[in-house]
Amino acid sequence: MTSGTLLLLGITAWFYPLCALSDGPSSLPATLAEASALAVKHLPRTALAVLALLIAPLAVYFFPTHLMAIGTYWVLIGNALSWYLVTLALQPVIEPAEPKRLEPR
Repeated sequence: MTSGTLLLLGITAWFYPLCALSDGPSSLPATLAEASALAVKHLPRTALAVLALLIAPLAVYFFPTHLMAIGTYWVLIGNALSWYLVTLALQPVIEPAEPKRLEPR
């Protein structure tokens, strides 16, 4: 796997959550620029997200004799699980915690 592929996977890991959580329409170049900046700025989280996206290809590479089981897993829950793990890795950055508000008594 080349570094360009890993870079594109890192940008992709940030791009789709940014699109899903945006408040309004934003331009494609602006969203790609923000995804690229976040991918570099939060490199450890990006690495975790890329690892989550590579679950199925790595499983095929390391367990080629279990191709049917991997295919069944991927059809049933694999893609959703990968993006769920990506969301867990990126959530603290994309959705910062809201400050606690004290309610009057």
